[in-house]
Amino acid sequence: MSASTILFDNPLLQGTGLPPFAEIKPERVVPAFKQLLAELDDQLAALEANVEPTWEGLVKPLEKLTERLTWSWGIVNHLMGVKNSPELREAHQTIQPQVIQFINKLGQSQPIYNAFKVLRASDSWETLEPAFFF
Repeated sequence: MSASTILFDNPLLQGTGLPPFAEIKPERVVPAFKQLLAELDDQLAALEANVEPTWEGLVKPLEKLTERLTWSWGIVNHLMGVKNSPELREAHQTIQPQVIQFINKLGQSQPIYNAFKVLRASDSWETLEPAFFF
């Protein structure tokens, strides 16, 4: 199986629906997350460069971005609990620092933080349903 086949057919990049657990192998973890984190990093940079302090322009794109990571990373962590192996532990340990680095970068983004402050201070904030905040 070539590297391009691993990336193209990698079930960890599916991003939605029920995970195809039978197709998820430890050797697919690192390539999937290298690709996913590169894509998410590009998306975050684009959002930071053109951030719009509105629900649709800020929160929705952030949800989309974080859902991809949460879906894929959640699968790996689930497998660590139910189908652990030396190969999976090695893959997890290899990619975990990069996942944490991205999560920290997202959580400490000054442009995103500033946009949230503007959104919170705007009149449109008062029109949002309380359910949006949870």
